[in-house]
Amino acid sequence: MYRGSTPRYNIYISGMQISDLANLQITFTQKRAIKIEKSLSDMTIDTEANTASFSLTQEETMDLEVGMVDKQIRVIDTSGQVTLTRIFRERVEPNVREDLING
Repeated sequence: MYRGSTPRYNIYISGMQISDLANLQITFTQKRAIKIEKSLSDMTIDTEANTASFSLTQEETMDLEVGMVDKQIRVIDTSGQVTLTRIFRERVEPNVREDLING
């Protein structure tokens, strides 16, 4: 992703129905510090496709440092069972401008 961009993420839930989740969180960290966190209430849910989607804002990506960001998803279902994904790494690329673009 690029600093200052608005990347969209689509999370496909396998092995369970998204309608059976009490919550889903995705956490973005750098140097072990939480930089961004989104939960199910921040996402668009498609029960037919079994997906949750969200976008980051320009402000959120500008707060990230150039380098690597770690991402991990946690879910808790309505019975209280918690499942975590492995940690995914994504590169944060620089932007030649340090301001936001407005429309």
